[in-house]
Amino acid sequence: MARWTHRLPYADPNPVTARHDQPEMKRGQVWEVVSGRKYPIGARGRVFWWGKNRWGVTVGLATTDRKDANGKNRDVIFVAYGNLRFVSEAR
Repeated sequence: MARWTHRLPYADPNPVTARHDQPEMKRGQVWEVVSGRKYPIGARGRVFWWGKNRWGVTVGLATTDRKDANGKNRDVIFVAYGNLRFVSEAR
């Protein structure tokens, strides 16, 4: 977590719920890429994973419903949480 968060009046220890302009992240929700350089702006996917690393929270999005022989998503992207915007709830 960033060092300056202790100064924010609403500092939330959970980085996934810290953004008050977005709903709490849940598996199956559709999110859209709105900034960044690795993936095209406007790419959408369903959340299947999220976790914290050295650079903040990263979110795994499945861009299609295709699965491999082991049942894992085939077409996935991993995007920084700050580069995403909520689109719709899970089916």
